[in-house]
Formats: sequence, structure tokens, C-alpha cells
Amino acid sequence: MARRLSAKTKLFSTKTSSLTIDAQDCTVDTNLMPGTSEKTEPTSASIEGELGLKRIDRKSMALKLLVGFAFVFILATISGIWLKEPIEAIGTSAVEKFGVPGLYLFVLAIDSFPTPFSYAPIMLLAIEGGISTLQVFIVSSLASMSGGLIGYVIGRVIGLPPRLADWLITKHPENFRLLRKYGAQGVALIGALPLPFALGTWTAGAMRVNFGGVALALLIRIPKTAFYILLITAGLSLGNSS
Repeated sequence: MARRLSAKTKLFSTKTSSLTIDAQDCTVDTNLMPGTSEKTEPTSASIEGELGLKRIDRKSMALKLLVGFAFVFILATISGIWLKEPIEAIGTSAVEKFGVPGLYLFVLAIDSFPTPFSYAPIMLLAIEGGISTLQVFIVSSLASMSGGLIGYVIGRVIGLPPRLADWLITKHPENFRLLRKYGAQGVALIGALPLPFALGTWTAGAMRVNFGGVALALLIRIPKTAFYILLITAGLSLGNSS
């Protein structure tokens, strides 16, 4: 079966089924398991609904951006008021054990592989553990961009595994919307929003988004990391002054 769409990706491929979206041919081909005689012809609306290819809700995106940044600030403030001693103890222990390389590896892992976690708490622990804010900024920015690059390459090579694709379509359809409409600029938007970064870069790789454009889009993690650190230090200062 084929349907007209404007995206390009091999979402997943297994022995039982595969789903490929081609931006140039604008078709979606779904192959059922050999021996299966029944094929259901989906409507255009059902395909777009499944892949999240609907109108981008700018108000919702702006709200998520505000909520995400507010969460980081509130977390830092709470840590400064009620959790200062345990956070400092955990941060100091982590820094003594793993040091700056540990900070890099933790952020790298979070932004390389699809997880629901943010690297902001890791930076909070690093700052409370005694690493300077400048070091945290430089190391976290480099690790986040490296993770985004790794995620893009993995997505380009293997596509999206079935379970990951299902979860992405259900929980984060905005990734498809942004990448479908803006391409590499969509990667920058995902990188700026409080969304799992690896889901955006993996999807961009699977959709064969231009590598050069994606590499430039990864730079958005520099100002985002700087703003996260600003919120963390401001929250800690507010908490410590209370």
C-alpha cells in the first residue's frame, strides 16, 4: 500500500514488518509478514495521526519550553532550601569518584540514547560537588553535542527500533512534525525544547536529514546549556539566601 507523505525515514525494520517513509517519492510502504493476506488500507488522516504529521501547536511548544525551564529553576531552588546538604554530599561524592570525565560521560549517555531524563540534574550535582560553572558549561555543552551526533549516526544506520518508534509516535509526535516541516532546523527546535534530545537526533538520522544542517543545529545546545546553568545558579542562590 502507498500513501502520499512528505518525510523520509526508515522507522524500523524487522522480519515481520517494516515502515519506510520516502520524502522524495512521498510514499509510505508497509509490508506485512509473509503469508499474511490481509492488508488494511488506512485513511490519510489515520496515517498522519499515527506519525504525528499534523499542524504544529506553537502555543503547546512555548508552554513546554516555559515548564521545562521553570522545572530546572524550581529544582535548584528546592535543592538550595531543603536539600542542600544531601545534594552537596551526593555531588561531592560523585565528583570525587568520577571527576570531570564522569560529568562528560553522564551527559553523553543521556543525550546519545533515548531516555526521558534531562542532563540538568547532572549539572546541578556537578556544581554542588565543586566543579566550576565554567567547566560544567564547557564539558556539558561538548558532551551534549557529541551525544546528539552519536544519536544521529545511530538513527541513520539502524533507523528506529519498533518499540522506540511506537513510543515516539505515541508520546512525542511533535518530533515528526518539527522534522517534517523544518528539517535540520527542526533538530535545533527539539534541542531547545525540553524534549528528549536523542529522540530528535535518532529520528533525524532515520529521516536522512542533511548531516551538515544537523551538525549546525547541534550548536543550539550551547545556549541551552548556558541558560540551564544560569537557572541552576540562580535557583541555588535563591535557596541559599532563604
